[in-house]
Amino acid sequence: MNEIFFSIIKKAKKTNKLIAIKTEIDDTDIFTAGYILEYNDEIIYLNSIDDNGLDDGVEIINVNTIYEIAVDDNYLNKLQLFVKNREKILETKDYKIKIKKSDTYFLDYLQEIKDKKQLVSFLFVYDFTISGFIEELDNEYINIKVVSEYGKEDGISCLQIKDIDRISVNSIYDKKIKLLYQITKNSLNFKN
Repeated sequence: MNEIFFSIIKKAKKTNKLIAIKTEIDDTDIFTAGYILEYNDEIIYLNSIDDNGLDDGVEIINVNTIYEIAVDDNYLNKLQLFVKNREKILETKDYKIKIKKSDTYFLDYLQEIKDKKQLVSFLFVYDFTISGFIEELDNEYINIKVVSEYGKEDGISCLQIKDIDRISVNSIYDKKIKLLYQITKNSLNFKN
């Protein structure tokens, strides 16, 4: 590898910056993210970080298999926020719901989520997930203020309630999106 390559590695180690290393040229979506522990001309020792911001062991990577390295991209910046906020993401709070025996229990539950302004994730029967806040609902439809995986508002989706397969409340994924949403919202409020 050349001097430019190692200058990025050296800087990432010195500044303790997250770095993404790609070695799977046949699948460009696969990479390892982490912090450089040590390196030489042949091997990089990486403290691997999983997508929840948690330590995921040490990767020993052959330098000759690396075709791309990245620093400071959106994903790594998001991951860095997760690392800094691990306690919030892993914090377990009891999420209390009122379980009612009624013909409208599911609608009642959705209304409770709406009233609590709780960020949740919906898995629909056609195999896609939307995260966000319930804006409006009736007996058949639900309007969801969508929040992207980067914590940014991404419009309103109107979907049929009958197509909801599952609702996730206060999961690690939900907490990560909520954290990013709060940071994004606070930074926008600060600028205004």
